[in-house]
Amino acid sequence: MRLAAAAITLCFLAPIYGQQQEAQLNQHLNETSKKWGIEIFKSTDSKIKLRLGSRLQSVTESKKITSTNPAEDISIQDMYLRRIRFQFESIFMNDWRYYMDVRNDNSNKKDKGDGSFIVGDAFIERKNIFGIEGLSTRFFRSKVELSRSQTIGSAKLIYVDRAYISDEAAAYVSDGRRAANFQLNGTFDYWHFQVVAGDGVQSKNVHDAKGNDLSDGEVRKQNFMVGTHIMVYPLTGWDDKKPTETYFGKGKHLSFGGGVFHTGSIQYSNAAQTQVSSISRTLMNAEFSFHYKRLSFQSEYFRFNGVVEDFNSNQKNVGSSNGQYAQAEYYLSTEYNVAPFIRYESWDRFKQKEGYDLNSVLVGLNWYYLQNRIRFGLSWQKDKYGSQIRESLDSGAKISEEEKLRLTTMWHF
Repeated sequence: MRLAAAAITLCFLAPIYGQQQEAQLNQHLNETSKKWGIEIFKSTDSKIKLRLGSRLQSVTESKKITSTNPAEDISIQDMYLRRIRFQFESIFMNDWRYYMDVRNDNSNKKDKGDGSFIVGDAFIERKNIFGIEGLSTRFFRSKVELSRSQTIGSAKLIYVDRAYISDEAAAYVSDGRRAANFQLNGTFDYWHFQVVAGDGVQSKNVHDAKGNDLSDGEVRKQNFMVGTHIMVYPLTGWDDKKPTETYFGKGKHLSFGGGVFHTGSIQYSNAAQTQVSSISRTLMNAEFSFHYKRLSFQSEYFRFNGVVEDFNSNQKNVGSSNGQYAQAEYYLSTEYNVAPFIRYESWDRFKQKEGYDLNSVLVGLNWYYLQNRIRFGLSWQKDKYGSQIRESLDSGAKISEEEKLRLTTMWHF
């Protein structure tokens, strides 16, 4: 209760102080530029530019876990760094771009410890290929557009965590949605497209319907992941060519789209099965998004084909999964930069049987102290798990519900 009271006080009273300090801070951070980071070098002929940036997101959390045995209900408090990023970009000869970041996510979460840094994005981009403005290619580690929320950078999300179903899509056909790949991208007046081929899944992120991974097994071989995504902006002046979830009460857009991605002949083994098994995975996604000044709305639908019910069973039962989420934010005041938001998610993790439903409700309030450069959030989330996907506690009881109260901060320079 003390955490909740302190967080509520911070989110409602701090904007008054923040307004007085914003002008000075804008001057130091050059907020007039929407580009992240700081340009550290620019040649006299402007053919080479170098930029550095960093990103930090924190979570302070109080969680209540309701189990199938009321005597086993527990409360947990945790503080961790949701994301730590260091970013580097080089633009040379005007149409070439190199971008890379290193990251350490969920540092000190639960019993994880400090964690370690890994490479996130690392790609070469060539713009205006064949002399066509808007047509470009990317090579190596770059995001596959298999979900709108997954494609949008974490600094531009309304909440530090994406929907559960979106995170599952991120690794369903391409590990982390950025396994090494080649992309052809096009952005024009009324539409955008991506055609992509690349590496597929990784054993530690291949989940069954219950949430288990192949921790005791491995993916032995697989075909390339291939897919395409199309986004349409049907109204003149309502385009969203640089997607974001944060609009700060300005502008307007309307877009919808969808994609299909496939990784075939995934051959894997695990301890429960005596011989190598093979599956093919297909991910389909549809999205709708709009905002008009202060109000924004976004929704996505996903369908997963090739879902294994239980890796720990000696029989392979394959089916499908589908679900959706919808979220909205209303920017209350351009004076104090406060915006409440809500998200609802419904996901049936295995349609062929009962008990695989996951439902989540999220309500929160963002204070955009300096737009996406510095902001603070307070949120409440409640998740309900079906009888077949409940995780076991140390006592052996099963989790039926989780309730989270969170105070979050996000910093991007």
